[in-house]
Amino acid sequence: MRSKLLGLAGLALACATSPVMAATINLNADPNLVNPSFETGTLSPWVQSQNGGGVYAPTSADYTAGSDGLASGIVPDGTHVAFVPGSGGNGAGVLQQEINTTFVNGNTYNLSVWVAMPLVVQGTAGAVGVQGTGNCTGLGPGGCANHTDHTTFSIDLYYDPTAHSGSIANGGLSIVTAQDAVTISSLGVWALYTVSVSCTSSTCNGKDIVVQLRDDSTSIDQPHQNDFDIAAVSATPLPAAVWLFGSVIGLGGAVGLRRRKAKLA
Repeated sequence: MRSKLLGLAGLALACATSPVMAATINLNADPNLVNPSFETGTLSPWVQSQNGGGVYAPTSADYTAGSDGLASGIVPDGTHVAFVPGSGGNGAGVLQQEINTTFVNGNTYNLSVWVAMPLVVQGTAGAVGVQGTGNCTGLGPGGCANHTDHTTFSIDLYYDPTAHSGSIANGGLSIVTAQDAVTISSLGVWALYTVSVSCTSSTCNGKDIVVQLRDDSTSIDQPHQNDFDIAAVSATPLPAAVWLFGSVIGLGGAVGLRRRKAKLA
């Protein structure tokens, strides 16, 4: 009996310590990203660069309720979204977050992000002959309608060569699904985009993942704005090896119980 239990324990140990199979990691799952849907009302811990960005709560003036099939009709998740650029409506805007999840060689990492251009940009229109504020550039009077010409965005997953150094690199990553320089042609309509990369070398293995949301419209000199929202999902279940370990231990207990019953009979 003891030898059989030892054999089962050995099997469980072998299963638990065997090489881990390549996995697909959903970065939308808690707790990879912090403040993914910007419901704190601030960007932190997201970091803004170039022309910056901000957070706001869209209304029916920004999006046509129900036109995009969303349950809320206006915002994909919660009530707040992030926007870039943050001032002047001119040039690119970048948001980045370095997360504690690290790349593992052989694994694939997916991230889904809602992206849209609101009907109007953040800011206040100026009086006659006066330039507006925020992204509402240009001389008043007039509205702050978004501008669609050549408006593009990108969603990227990079790695930090040195943890929390602020630098990014992607030479060790293999792009599975890219979302680079994607053009938005319709105002007030959200769409879901997924980016997917694999760590395929020791260069990225063990390095922190950096998520980047970017407005690529460097040549636009008219008011424009891209909005981003990331919906978090429930955490993934325990790896199969953990369940297998528990199953083997349970099997060992069942075998022992049957043996004792047989002896009593």
